[in-house]
Amino acid sequence: MFTRSEILAAMAQECPAVTDNEIPKTLDALACTFSNPRTSFSPCARNATLMANLFGAPYSYAKMHKVLADAGTKIGTLFMTPMACGDIASLQKLIMNSDRVVFMQDDYKLNVPIIYDGKTTRTSGITRGIEDKHMRESYYLWSTIPHFVERHVAAAKPQHGHYVNWNSMPASVMHDLPKLTVEQVMYAGSCRDARVKAFTKWFAPLEEHITIITPKGKSETNFRALLPAANVQGITIKMHECHQHGSLSLYIQDDAGNKTNMSPSARFYEMMGAGLPLVFDPATLPTLLENGIDASPWAVHDAMELAACLEHASTIQREQRDFFIKRDFFGEFVTQLNTAIGDLE
Repeated sequence: MFTRSEILAAMAQECPAVTDNEIPKTLDALACTFSNPRTSFSPCARNATLMANLFGAPYSYAKMHKVLADAGTKIGTLFMTPMACGDIASLQKLIMNSDRVVFMQDDYKLNVPIIYDGKTTRTSGITRGIEDKHMRESYYLWSTIPHFVERHVAAAKPQHGHYVNWNSMPASVMHDLPKLTVEQVMYAGSCRDARVKAFTKWFAPLEEHITIITPKGKSETNFRALLPAANVQGITIKMHECHQHGSLSLYIQDDAGNKTNMSPSARFYEMMGAGLPLVFDPATLPTLLENGIDASPWAVHDAMELAACLEHASTIQREQRDFFIKRDFFGEFVTQLNTAIGDLE
C-alpha cells in the first residue's frame, strides 16, 4: 500500500522512458500511453506517470509500442490507457505478451473491453483477436465509470474491477487563490464535435469575452472557424496558471457525459485546485450530484448569465474554495487506488 506522500511524490517525479537504444527482453511492469508524459499535461499521461513511478517501471508511447511488440518483450503488468495509440496490432501483441493488463479508464469516450456474461465485448479494436480466457483471468479495469465496473465484476472475478477516480488527482494541491484580473471567460480543452452545439450556445454571443486554450493543430483551427472573434490560443498551460487567461470558466459535458454516471472531469478538479471559479451548465448538475457535489448555486442558464458572473468572479471563487475544501477528494483517490492495487498483490 502507498501513503499519500508516496503517491504525491510519484505524481511529481519524472519517469524513465523505454528507448530503442536497448530493448529489454523482460519488464516487471510497463506504463503504456499515447502521449509523452514528459511534455503532455493530458490526464492519460498523468495516470501513466503515476503508475510507472509507483511500480518502478518505464513508460512507452507512440512508436515504442511497436518496437516492444516486435521484439516480443515479456511484461509482468501492463498499465494501459485505452487510447494508447492508433497501432492496434502492436497493442494486441503487448497485451498478449503481458501476464496481466490494467486498463486505466478516465473518460467515458475512452472505450475499453468489458466482459459481459463470460464474453469480451469488443468496444475497442484493442481487444480484437484476444482470447476471452486471457482477458477473464488477467484483465483489470480501474475506471471512473461505476456501471462499467459493475458490469465487468458481474462477469469476471470481483477483484478485477474497481472504481478509481483518476480525475481527482489534481485536487492533491490547493493553490493559493489567485487574484482575478483578466475579465475573460476562459475555456481549456479540445474542440470536440460533440460539444460544438454547446460552444455555439455559450460562447458565440460573447466571443470577444472568450479565451480558448486548446492544443495546436486541428482543434485550434476548428475553434478559430467556430468562434472567429474569440481569443483562441493554441498552447499548453499548467492549470495553476489559468487565471492569467481568464477570471472564470464554464463546466460543460457532452450529451453522452450528462447521461452517464461518472466522476467529474479532470478539468473540474484542475480548476478547483487552481482556484479558478467555475459556473455550470445545468445539464451537468445531475451527474455532479450523484458524486455528492451540489453545484446548483453556481448554475447559469444562458450566455448573458455567464457574462454577468464575470462581475462576481472573486465572490464565486471564495464560495467555492470554502465549499470544496471541506471534502478530501484526493484522500478518497488514495483509498480507491490502494484498494485496487491491493488486489494485484
